Amino acid sequence: MRRVDRYSGGLAGTALLAAAGLVAGSPTLLVAATVPMAFVAYGALTRVRVDPTDVRAERTVDRETPLPGERVRVRLSVENEGPTVTDLRVADGVPDELPVVEGSPREILALERGETATVEYAVETRRGHHEFGPMRMRVRDASGTNVGATDRRAGGADGLTCEPSLEAAPVRRQTGAFAGAVRTDAGGSGVEFHSTREYRRGDPVNRVDWRRLAKTGDLTTVDYREHRAATVLLLVDSRRPCHVAPTEGGPTAAATCAYGAQRLLDVLRSAGHDVGTAALGLVDPAGGPAVVEPGRGDEHRLRALELLETAAELPDEVFAGGTVPGDAPSPPGDPGAGTGGDRAGAGGRPTTASRGDRRSTGGRSSAAGRETPDGRVADGGHDASADRVRTLSGRLPSNTQVVLLSPVLDGYPETVTRVLGALGHRVTVVSPDATGGDEAGGRLLAVERDLHLEALLSTGAVVVDWDRERPLEVAMAGTLEGVGR
Repeated sequence: MRRVDRYSGGLAGTALLAAAGLVAGSPTLLVAATVPMAFVAYGALTRVRVDPTDVRAERTVDRETPLPGERVRVRLSVENEGPTVTDLRVADGVPDELPVVEGSPREILALERGETATVEYAVETRRGHHEFGPMRMRVRDASGTNVGATDRRAGGADGLTCEPSLEAAPVRRQTGAFAGAVRTDAGGSGVEFHSTREYRRGDPVNRVDWRRLAKTGDLTTVDYREHRAATVLLLVDSRRPCHVAPTEGGPTAAATCAYGAQRLLDVLRSAGHDVGTAALGLVDPAGGPAVVEPGRGDEHRLRALELLETAAELPDEVFAGGTVPGDAPSPPGDPGAGTGGDRAGAGGRPTTASRGDRRSTGGRSSAAGRETPDGRVADGGHDASADRVRTLSGRLPSNTQVVLLSPVLDGYPETVTRVLGALGHRVTVVSPDATGGDEAGGRLLAVERDLHLEALLSTGAVVVDWDRERPLEVAMAGTLEGVGR
């Protein structure tokens, strides 16, 4: 606590006016001397002890593990455990990376002993872990002569962890020869009953149905349902039309896809599956999208994550409304036609953003080129969209199943899904909703996306329409049980 001499000048003024009044014999000056004296007296009579440590604060949040881009409400409860405070100024330590989108983390309060007030505001989350900083408090007495200030950490919630949450992954029944977590229709060794068959020479003794032998005399063998590991490729749609956000300043659809792929990567690895990553929009020198082929191990995981981080990078500018006009329009009849510049009339604004060429280091995850907005590579006008998907398939084991994460804002994901399906890969599409806004352009984009999702269903793919207001495991709840069959 420090003392501020706010009224020392009043005491000097009183002495000066009183002395002048006595010398000049002026009653007016003597009466005038009482005015500054009144301020001096007020400061002396209202001076009380103030101590910011008498104030206790507790912070609560709606969700400590929200999704990136979600709005989280923060409540700071401030309780005065000391004498009455007439001027208490509070400023919460909001993480620098999180913008305040509603309310204010700063408040001026007056609290009696035992009284509690609440400071409430909302922030928009970003990926990663964010720690709240110390809370700044300053108290003053009524006269303003005693001031106390301190930085203290509030109790309760001390941070937010923003990662897409996922407890299970959409693995379909397309497996390899190794044991794993996916239930198959094949009988063999295991723990879950599958069927019985006629005994064959060499069958294990512990799988002979001895009860049936004793009852009927038939020698049979019990088969159990086998569990095998899957080979999965997480394919992120990182083309420029996907680098759009439903709200100003929020994470883009491509970034959300990459975040979801990161969570899927860890969930699938922990279940014993071989997992790889690839990104549409990042081009490998060997042809096809940049890819880290399915595998295992810590080094492999780091390379896979590095590719996803590259896919999540934002252009120089991001606009709301679900469009990034300014890209070159696709030639008529191409699968990606209608994206990029052709959508400038759908409520978007011109952009000067340019991602340029990117390279993701780490062995096979290199990316040396950029694809055009609809997935083709700018190589003289040749439509290589399907060829590049075939090139990607050629680098994968034949039993690889693909999880495509895309906002599905154009027809290119349907092309990718059909080509992969024709090549024998089972495809699951996870699509975060990147449409937003009440303008005509945003509504039109939402209708077009619904049509593209229906077209994807016709390919035989499992489609998960992910509303980003819901956790990813909730969006997948209706499909997880079915996609494994």
